[in-house]
Amino acid sequence: MSSNWRWQQLVMRAYYDAYIQDRLAFEKMLETEAYVILEQANTIGADKAMAQALKHINKADTELVSQDLKEKVFDYGEKLFQSIGAQSSVEMYQARSAERGAVLDFIDYPLNNRWWLEDEFKKIAMFKSEEEKLTRLEFIKNYEFPGEGSFYDNISSADAMHVTSKTDDAIDFLWENDGLSKKRLSTQLFQFSPTLEYSGLDATSDYLIRVSGYGEALLRANGQRLQPTKYEKNFEEFKEFPLSKDLITDGKLKISFDKPDEEHLNWRKQSRVTDVWVIKQ
Repeated sequence: MSSNWRWQQLVMRAYYDAYIQDRLAFEKMLETEAYVILEQANTIGADKAMAQALKHINKADTELVSQDLKEKVFDYGEKLFQSIGAQSSVEMYQARSAERGAVLDFIDYPLNNRWWLEDEFKKIAMFKSEEEKLTRLEFIKNYEFPGEGSFYDNISSADAMHVTSKTDDAIDFLWENDGLSKKRLSTQLFQFSPTLEYSGLDATSDYLIRVSGYGEALLRANGQRLQPTKYEKNFEEFKEFPLSKDLITDGKLKISFDKPDEEHLNWRKQSRVTDVWVIKQ
C-alpha cells in the first residue's frame, strides 16, 4: 500500500492539512496579539506601536511550528515524484508554473495578514500627522470588529456567520504575482454573487451596509435595490449603502447581489464581493 501513488496522495494531503491547521492556529493568535499592541498606539506613539506589532506578528517566520509534519509532506512529495512524476514544486520538480499544482511552493504562505500589515504600515509611516496615523491604525485594528450590534463577514471564511451561499468553483481565488499576493487574506477569496442572512437586528435603528471587493456591487436588501452613498470599485476600497429601519421591521435582513452583465469579461476581471459589514447607526 505504501508504494501506491493514490495512497501516497492521501497521506501527503493528511500531513499537509495537519501542518496548515497548526500554523493557522499559531498565526491567527499572533495577529490577534499584534492588534492588542496597536491598542497602545495612543500612549506609545503610532510608529513604535507599528514596529512592535510587526515584529510580533512576524514571529510566524522565526518561531516555526510542527516542522515534523512539514518534513512528512516533502517526503511524500518526493515519493509521488518517483512513483508517477508528480511535479508539486517548480524549483524542485520543474512544475510548468506555480499555478499548476505546485503545492509545496506555497506550504509556508502566510495564514495571517502580516504581509498586508507590513505594506499598510509603510503607507501610514508616510502620513504627515500623528492623528492621521492613529486614525488609520484604529481602522485596521477594528477591521473585522465593527462594534456592538454590528456584523462583519469575510465572505469565504469558515468563520463567516451569515453567508448562506456557497461556491465550488476554482475561480473564486485571486491569483496574482505567481500566487504570492500581499493583499489581505479576505481580499484573495471571494464570491461573485453571495447571499447573507441576519436575524435579531434592531428594528428601531438604521444600518449602513459596507461592501469590499472589486467592480460592481448591485446590492439588494430584503429584495429591494439600495442606492450607494459611496461607490469605490478597486480592491480594498469600499461601497456603502444606507439601510433604513423601514426595511427590517421584523429584525431580519437578507443581502443579495444582482449579477452585472459582464459576460464579455474574463472571469479574472468580473465583479466580486470579499467582505460585508452591517453597521448599526
